[in-house]
Amino acid sequence: MHDLVSKRIFAEETAGLTRRLCEGRSWQLFGVSYPVVDVGFTGAGRPGLRLRMTCDNYNELPASIELLNLNGEPISPMISCPKSIFNSSTHPTTGKPFVCYPGSRQYHTHPSHVTDDWSNYRGSDRYKLGGLIFQLWRAWQKARP
Repeated sequence: MHDLVSKRIFAEETAGLTRRLCEGRSWQLFGVSYPVVDVGFTGAGRPGLRLRMTCDNYNELPASIELLNLNGEPISPMISCPKSIFNSSTHPTTGKPFVCYPGSRQYHTHPSHVTDDWSNYRGSDRYKLGGLIFQLWRAWQKARP
């Protein structure tokens, strides 16, 4: 995908990530600058979670999502989620825990999901960058601390 087109799509899909929205949801916005969205979730009585989404070649490719603590270090121990969205096993490509959810590059490149093509989701509001962050936030809220 042409870099200018990718930048435009990125800008459109991150325009709603305002400080006001993030504060209202107890999200911490670390930065939004193409090709990276860096946002953290906080809540009383639970460990924070930071998502660093690298969106190079977006949206031809889905976002690559790193799971970090609020200091920007790899998350440890891994949070537990009943639906396994936050997978504590290591991804064969990155060697790190990963987001096992459509819209994540790690999901679509995992051997278990290579037949579930990104094109099945691309363009749907739920899987655009803002929608994906919202879905991961909801999963984090449901995960055991």
